[in-house]
Amino acid sequence: MSYLSGRQELVKLLLSQENPSDFGRMMTYYNYMNRHRSERISAVNRQLARIEELRQDSDRVTRQLELLRTEQEARAESLDRQRAERAALVAELNRSIESSGTRIEQMREEEAALNEMLVRLAELLERFPISSDAPFAEQRGKLSWPVEGTHTVRFGDARTSDGRKRWSGELIEAEAGTVVRAIYHGRVAVSNWVTGVGLLLMIDHGDGFVSYYGHNSVLLKDEGDWVEPGEAIAEVGDTGGQAGTGVLFGIARGAEFIDPARWIR
Repeated sequence: MSYLSGRQELVKLLLSQENPSDFGRMMTYYNYMNRHRSERISAVNRQLARIEELRQDSDRVTRQLELLRTEQEARAESLDRQRAERAALVAELNRSIESSGTRIEQMREEEAALNEMLVRLAELLERFPISSDAPFAEQRGKLSWPVEGTHTVRFGDARTSDGRKRWSGELIEAEAGTVVRAIYHGRVAVSNWVTGVGLLLMIDHGDGFVSYYGHNSVLLKDEGDWVEPGEAIAEVGDTGGQAGTGVLFGIARGAEFIDPARWIR
């Protein structure tokens, strides 16, 4: 018997009341059906609530997975950047090593060229001495720098990381074209290109003393010319493998380099 037909039958019995016992049985059946219906509704509601819980759990898991995916992508991008930075650093280090090797070789050439030039000059100047009423040896602490600028290298500074090679002069940074001036009177002994030093001018000051000026862009004096203190002799440049513009300046006596700062006021 369906729930609807049971209700119709119950209505008939209520109207007729001809059979009280049948009415009691019908009421019992109706109560059973009502409880069964309530239980089924409760079960459905519980299932709907469970489905909603599962849906919320699914949404939460989905959000967590999306967050993890985003974090994973960010970590992957970070690793890619780190790899690229390391690769760039290694490449720069390799270039630096190559450049350092080249620069060390240039230093050796420069030192060898200057030493050879000084030895030849010492022999030559002995045959053509310069006499003066004010010898160069008496000018210690009275002279001026050949050009104004920043001293990026000082006499005696290490030229290599192991300190085995040191600078024999001063590297004075200045703008290209700046006038280079003689520190004292004398005769131009060298005015030429020298490997590793570029355009070089050397002045003989007598008694074995010479001053030299390298990396010039222009030489304004020829060999044999006489110069006076402060006279323009060259222009600043970057010849001879110099990274920036400046003048390599130094003083020597015979084949021995001297700290030029001791001669400048």
